[in-house]
Parts: sequence; structure tokens; C-alpha cells
Amino acid sequence: MSPPNHDAWIGPFIGRLKSLMSTTGRGMDRATLSHLRRGLGKPIDATLAEAGWLFVSIPEHPRSALDNVCLVAGLFGLWHQGRDAVADDPPPNLGASLHALAAEERRRT
Repeated sequence: MSPPNHDAWIGPFIGRLKSLMSTTGRGMDRATLSHLRRGLGKPIDATLAEAGWLFVSIPEHPRSALDNVCLVAGLFGLWHQGRDAVADDPPPNLGASLHALAAEERRRT
């Protein structure tokens, strides 16, 4: 079996995540964003049961790809909590994103 072509699924997956924040058409999908946030730190089955349509293009092998993408989706939901649009200037990498999330959490408490 040949390895999956990652380029073939990343773009559509990111597009589906961004569509959750869309204020045109059917409106922002706050329920799905909430499901993604609640799935953080839990087995991915709950996330897939509530928002499985987001992950239809993710390759079945390796299974870690699905685990990682569920984590990314949950972090996307957490980052955009309380926002009305996709961030215009997202942090450049995961470390910067986590730093910004931690700083925001400290400001909230």
C-alpha cells in the first residue's frame, strides 16, 4: 500500500474548518466549534460522533493522522472561541499559538 497523499486532504480539511467561522450563507457553526473544543483531551470518538463530517478526507492510515487532526480541530475551536471570524493574523507556528492561548487564559482569570 502506498502512503496517502497528504496534500490531497489538508486543503479541504482547512477549508471545512474555516467554513465553521463563515458568517455568510448558513452562518457561524458555533455548535460544531463547541464540540471540537469539548473534544480536547478526550478520546476522538466523541469528536467524530459530533463532527465527523469535518474529517471525511483524512486518510485512514496512519491512525495518528486522525488523532493529530482532531487535536488541530479542537485547538482551532479553542482559538476562535468568542471570535466572529477566522483570525486575520494567526500565529506563525504551534509554539506561538500555544503561547498566545496561554496568555489569553491568564488574562481571563
